[in-house]
Amino acid sequence: MRSISAFFAFAIAAATLLAGCGGVSSTSAGTSGNTGAKLTLVAYSTPKEAYEALIPAFQKTPEGGGVSFDQSYAASGEQSRAVEAGLPASVIAFSLEPDITRLVDAGIVADDWNSDQYKGMVTDSVAVFVVRKGNPKGIKTWDDLVKLGDFADHFPWQLSGGMQQRVAIGRALAAHPPLLLMDEPFGALDEMTREHMQAELLRICGETATTVVFVTHSIPEAVYLSTRVVVMSPRPGRITDVIEVDLGPGRDVDTREADAFFKKVTEVREALRGIQPAGVEPDIVQVVDEP
Repeated sequence: MRSISAFFAFAIAAATLLAGCGGVSSTSAGTSGNTGAKLTLVAYSTPKEAYEALIPAFQKTPEGGGVSFDQSYAASGEQSRAVEAGLPASVIAFSLEPDITRLVDAGIVADDWNSDQYKGMVTDSVAVFVVRKGNPKGIKTWDDLVKLGDFADHFPWQLSGGMQQRVAIGRALAAHPPLLLMDEPFGALDEMTREHMQAELLRICGETATTVVFVTHSIPEAVYLSTRVVVMSPRPGRITDVIEVDLGPGRDVDTREADAFFKKVTEVREALRGIQPAGVEPDIVQVVDEP
């Protein structure tokens, strides 16, 4: 989470950190005895509750005594564009770096806003993992869940396609959703990476107790991943068949070569042949339950 100002988090003088679009001067904001001083905070919505606790705490310090605040919260990009268009702001807090650099390019924010020891970040993000009793898998960090290894500290654009997919799955599961919709997430991957990601999805769903509704056009993928395959007709989409898949929870490479696997693949294929007009590709919606 990036921001121009570390003012609230560290209670330091704001001489080089505040974007001056009509607030108080850095001197009045960073010293005691600021009776009548006012700061205008323009921020994205997520940290609103945090600021509502931080501002009163700051006002009790020598630096914050007598300082009042105007506050504006909305989507990060919307706030950035509003400041660029003239919305008064003494302190800004946005979620994306491009929303800051837009104001740097406009001459509103100093270009060294992220050159301090905190890299322009005023807070750390906190993630909470809900695990099974006793944490049998030993999950303590995101890397334990998505298994990026030596690439855990790399940027997304520096990762392979498979690693990017694992990060995307981890991000989607960060809110601990009981149900996750995935629409052909592995369609652009090569076959070996795709099979690896299918195994990773089963592992992660098992460790997070998440049910997934997975849309695919691949019959083997549908059978390998699911406990239940829902066959739909093309335009208009209607459910034409529901096929239970009982291949057990511990699916691996051997599962793909088992007779039961091929029988289910054939069953799903025959179900599709019964409803598919020539030249139209059907959808397969599968449900991946917790093993």
